[in-house]
Amino acid sequence: MIKKLFLLVFIFLLSGCFLISLTPSYSSKFRENTWVHKETRVPLSKELHIKCRESIENSKEEDKLGEVYASCLRKHGFVFNASYMYCYKFKSICEEYYKYRN
Repeated sequence: MIKKLFLLVFIFLLSGCFLISLTPSYSSKFRENTWVHKETRVPLSKELHIKCRESIENSKEEDKLGEVYASCLRKHGFVFNASYMYCYKFKSICEEYYKYRN
């Protein structure tokens, strides 16, 4: 009985991972805000995104561009708030910004 239950759970989990891998690349259809304000949960504005992207252009250290961008957002009260689905598709981005989560 336990073996059958374990096998059923394993198949269910495996099929879920399989279905996620069949989904198309992450797109605007998901409507996810990966950066939100820590207190208000308001999504990142286009203006602040542009401002923090400009701080990258002024950075001299090319290996830390993502950190410069994330630090700018964090300074303005934003946290990285990506879902499991986003992190499944973009593992390297989630690893880079993990320390900027809630």
